[in-house]
Amino acid sequence: VPFRIENDKVLVQARINGRAPIDLVVDTGAEHSSLTPDVARATGVDPLTVIPTAGIGSRESGFRDLQMGRIDRLEIGPLTVRNVTCFIKAPALTNVPITETQGFAPLALGLSVTIDYANHRLTMARRIPEEPSGLHLPLRMQRLAMVTGTVNARPATFIVDTGGRSEEHTS
Repeated sequence: VPFRIENDKVLVQARINGRAPIDLVVDTGAEHSSLTPDVARATGVDPLTVIPTAGIGSRESGFRDLQMGRIDRLEIGPLTVRNVTCFIKAPALTNVPITETQGFAPLALGLSVTIDYANHRLTMARRIPEEPSGLHLPLRMQRLAMVTGTVNARPATFIVDTGGRSEEHTS
């Protein structure tokens, strides 16, 4: 699937429930795909329930209630997936300097992903054949994709997150 880079994000064109194409941020660091309330309404994705989440939302508490919905049909290039669980980012964030976007979480669907930044091509499949390369890291999946490294000679776990924001830092 072709993609473009905008604001350090990998964006693909997608159709949700057969509606007009929209941009989705490919987010390997998300548990589910996500939509803003306006896009959810426009594409016929209704909220089914509300769940509390941690790690996102206001910087003060790190907690946020999100609506959960279901995308009946998600199309990205030749890929068609049915019954995709998604977050609906409602209520909207307040007091944070980011613009919320639509997100696509391929790992949450059990898909492996390769991103060819040089050729702007994204490959997704249940299993992608290994290719020889200069660097291999063992990957662990427990809701999110993680790799182990070291920081100041101490072991650390890092989330593999193509949707992350490089300007967000924690003290």
